[in-house]
Amino acid sequence: MAHRGTGAANVATLLFDAATAGDVATAHAAGEGYVVGVFAEPDDVAATAYTVWLKVSSRTPYVQVRHEPGVRLVVAKDDRERHEVAPETFQSLGGQSLGGGEYPSILYGRTPRVLAYVATRGKVRSRPSLLKLDAGTFTPEQIGDTLLSVTGRAALFENDAEVRRKLAATQARLEEVLEDDKIKTEREEAIRRQVTSRNRLRYQTKQAMSLWRSYRSRQLLDTYARAASAKAPLAETEADLAELRRTQQEQAREQARLRDVIALRRTAEEKAGLLRKTDDEYDRALADDTRLADRIAEWETRIGEARLTAAGYDLSLDGAPASAAEQVQIKATELAQARAEQAKASTAFTEAEEALRQARAGRVGVAGAYIRTLDSLGITAVGLAEGTRLGPVSKSVTATR
Repeated sequence: MAHRGTGAANVATLLFDAATAGDVATAHAAGEGYVVGVFAEPDDVAATAYTVWLKVSSRTPYVQVRHEPGVRLVVAKDDRERHEVAPETFQSLGGQSLGGGEYPSILYGRTPRVLAYVATRGKVRSRPSLLKLDAGTFTPEQIGDTLLSVTGRAALFENDAEVRRKLAATQARLEEVLEDDKIKTEREEAIRRQVTSRNRLRYQTKQAMSLWRSYRSRQLLDTYARAASAKAPLAETEADLAELRRTQQEQAREQARLRDVIALRRTAEEKAGLLRKTDDEYDRALADDTRLADRIAEWETRIGEARLTAAGYDLSLDGAPASAAEQVQIKATELAQARAEQAKASTAFTEAEEALRQARAGRVGVAGAYIRTLDSLGITAVGLAEGTRLGPVSKSVTATR
């Protein structure tokens, strides 16, 4: 499509103009118009049909193109109705509108497929064009200008200097922005490293404080544990100390008591009497032990004889076995009693022997109990009477009568 002038705005000159048509009195200039093309393969129109609508406006946007598969034409009774329905049909087509600079390459590719030339519009004739038969009369400059007009690229050359200046200014601003971005990026990177370092230091400080609190807590727990572990030995030590104090007081009282000569004499007489009594009991225990040993031997002899007798026992001659069993039970009971008496005598003998030993060592009575207690604690002690030696003159006084 060729038109006068260059640029998308000049496309509006293709609209109906009353002056160009020579009907100013009855007609008005059109504000918009539509060019509709249906493209299809001749062999299969229904399956390959594709509709393109081109809208030309007297206001921006001057050119809008919508397209959709199939046949999308206005169906109406007359031209007026088609004129009224056309905008609605154009808006109903799918997709976004394409501008005058982009629809040729999108729909038809980089090389134009169709060129149209309008020789006259009403009373106005079009300017010279390469599409006319007299193209040979064109100079190279005219051919170039006409090609620019036909392809709609003249506006690009008209604004080339301005576009280049704007491009240079934009590139300069871009370089400034990039340089500023580089500086800001370096500054942000430095800040980021500082923030990372501060965060790491904060984390390490927090970890150090946590470890310090754990260390102090461990020290506190260990101190409490040592204090708690020291309480038991301290209590035991205090108890031992109290016991030693009581023992010392008792020994002090015992020492004071042993300093009394009259009391010592009386105690010596009591011990001498106890010694004689113990000796008598020891002798009786020896006699009882001997007597019980003899009785045990006697009963063992009898049991042996009874076993020999039972081995040759004859029921027809020696009587019923019930009576024999009764005799055996009686003898066994007597033997058990004898052995019990022997054990009791042995115990009494052992006790008398120990009492005799303690009496000979001077460990009888309250003093003996104290000495035995000191021995169990590892403290060597002797009775005051044992450690006392009387002279020849006093022996006649203290001698047992």
